[in-house]
Amino acid sequence: MKCRGRYYTMKVFLLALITIILISYGLYKIITGFITVPSREIDKNIQNMQGTEGVLDDLKKLFISTPAKFIARFVNIDMYKRQKLSRDLERAGYKENPEEFYGCAIVKAAYCVFIGVCLILLNSTLIGVLTIAVSIIVYLESIDKLNDKLKERNEQIMKELPTFIRTYNNALRQSKDFLKFAINYRQIAKPNFYYDLDVLITDLKTMDEESALTRFANRINISHLTQFANAVIASNKGSDQSVYFQQLNHDMNVLAIENVKREIDKRPEKVKPMTMIVVFSIFATLLYPIIMQLVGSMGVFLN
Repeated sequence: MKCRGRYYTMKVFLLALITIILISYGLYKIITGFITVPSREIDKNIQNMQGTEGVLDDLKKLFISTPAKFIARFVNIDMYKRQKLSRDLERAGYKENPEEFYGCAIVKAAYCVFIGVCLILLNSTLIGVLTIAVSIIVYLESIDKLNDKLKERNEQIMKELPTFIRTYNNALRQSKDFLKFAINYRQIAKPNFYYDLDVLITDLKTMDEESALTRFANRINISHLTQFANAVIASNKGSDQSVYFQQLNHDMNVLAIENVKREIDKRPEKVKPMTMIVVFSIFATLLYPIIMQLVGSMGVFLN
């Protein structure tokens, strides 16, 4: 009886802990949907400036990065995919190489499997099986996180694109030297644009301008930027692009207004899913004691 009582107490504790985590996470997302807080990237930049690392970074290095480096030895990626993934990781700000990137995803999924097995051993079979199933989602989500970061970076660049193009149009009146413009704009650009501008500046110094601008446009892959790069290339070849640049300047003004509207529309979309998580967690918290009482009553009746 004592053993059963301990198992029951452990199950209640684990379920309560999971519920508290879900409610806390949902409330955090709801609050941050209305209040802007410093992002993890900003925190990392501050830590790098101070030359310190946070506790979470140390824990991540110990429990995820270290085992991921060991697993990376057994991960094989074909050369073309590895080159593309390496460029994407660098652009998204990851420090891991492609093999370590997959290794981190495997480690995170393995932890979920381990927790699931522990729950099964504690007679929480259903929750344990669900946790093991969640490990698949964790793995896929860890892989997709790279695409999400690249998409987020492109969205930030899209917001800055009107300023970037309008600044070039103003600079065009004095000089067509794109390298000089890129170096000057790098000083006022936002952090999400740093990497692509740095690569562009390096390319402009080491290769012809047409190839550098083509690589720049292909790397970011935004239609407005591609059209802009093609117009700059054509202008440098002697083609009169003054009318096009005037039209492009008008389009960028419209795009700037659309970016503001899009940002406003995103607020309810961010809050709604987190509200559902909180409601579901509270509902599960209230319903769980009733279900356990019914199960206990049925057990007494059957005995």
